[in-house]
Amino acid sequence: MAGTWDDDGPGLDARLWTDTAPHGWDRVPADPALASTGRLLPQPAAVGWSATRLLVAGSVTDLGGGSSVVTRATTWTAPKVSGPWTRHDLPTRSPSARATSAACAGDACWVAGLDGDAPAAWEVAPASVTRSPLPAVPTSSGVPPALSVTAGSVWVAVAGREAVVLARQEGSGWVAFRGPPGRPVSLAASPGRLVLVTGTATGTRLWTAATE
Repeated sequence: MAGTWDDDGPGLDARLWTDTAPHGWDRVPADPALASTGRLLPQPAAVGWSATRLLVAGSVTDLGGGSSVVTRATTWTAPKVSGPWTRHDLPTRSPSARATSAACAGDACWVAGLDGDAPAAWEVAPASVTRSPLPAVPTSSGVPPALSVTAGSVWVAVAGREAVVLARQEGSGWVAFRGPPGRPVSLAASPGRLVLVTGTATGTRLWTAATE
């Protein structure tokens, strides 16, 4: 589990906790790459794990030393929870971007979030970070997509103008399907099945669908 913790530094540090079932959680010792500074403030949002590493997705706000403030969509990776952690800023077009969800399969991870007010996705491979184009559909501004991976298939849920749009990556493109009303909150994919949580003006709903 990832979150923030006050270590009496200039700001909240990104920290991780590991499950010590059945009684609770242990906070992992601080790592310099996850710590705040007088200029950089980390904000974790999601965790994923591949065959070779852990990944934390989120953002870093750069206070700019008195100049303009920039928020960068960011991932941190490490071979194990105790580190060492390495920060990777994601390629973006806006000075305000954040990663909000992550999923991994094999050696690769995928991250989704917002680049400005537009939904965005990235592939984080062991040796590279690249932007992944999302389905070319009209979307609602400022709503981050949800992401999941199963059996090597990447699924994404984006907020369409009238309903959620679900899409499965095939090669370099996407196959899109109309989903339920609302905005995506979280998405979980398993072989043959999708589970989607949506938010609406009247509350939160859980949806399931067969994919085969």
